[in-house]
Amino acid sequence: ATDIIQKFPDYYGAYINYATILLDKGNLDKALEISLKAYKLNVQSTTALLNIGAIYKEKGILESAEIYTRKALAIDPRIIHGKLNLSGILQEIGKDKEAYKLAKEVILLEPKNPKSYLNIAGIYQSQGKLDLSEKYLIQCLELNMNEFRAHFLLSWQKDYINNRKYINHIKSTHESNINSPIHKIDLLFTKANIFHNEKNYQLASDALIKANKMKLS
Repeated sequence: ATDIIQKFPDYYGAYINYATILLDKGNLDKALEISLKAYKLNVQSTTALLNIGAIYKEKGILESAEIYTRKALAIDPRIIHGKLNLSGILQEIGKDKEAYKLAKEVILLEPKNPKSYLNIAGIYQSQGKLDLSEKYLIQCLELNMNEFRAHFLLSWQKDYINNRKYINHIKSTHESNINSPIHKIDLLFTKANIFHNEKNYQLASDALIKANKMKLS
């Protein structure tokens, strides 16, 4: 992709491809730089806009994440992962009503999309409705065992700690195999909860230290 960019610096598609490669490697800063260049070349690119929004969300810059994701949906309101991204962003900034509406729309359109269940679970948890939150988190994991935020949110509960399928999956997953920094942190915090429950305090401490270093970096 970099060779094509050098030869054709105005070719929008090369920037999109390069940004995708960088995102897969977890290089958020460079991916953001390249995605912004792609957007300047094609301001109607929903792919560039959604990439920018998703990167800002990963970096915790939620106001910018909301702006760019809304721009993408204004161009094409049918984009499922755009609706999901916006739902997750809105949930994090406390706009629960709109976040819930978007997640429910996705469930109707794609009932096997795990992230919609995760988003709704997060909304219910923030509202203190833990039974409803647990129900949606379990549905999320039934669809995708690699939704590590769902593992983390459930890992405080006794039923989760006693579920060997969940525990074995988390223990067998190493953070080096995960690209998303946020997912790595969720995995490590989940491991810390599991090890603490098993009274393996050294491993719990090691996982917490790793997670906190990632949060600070």
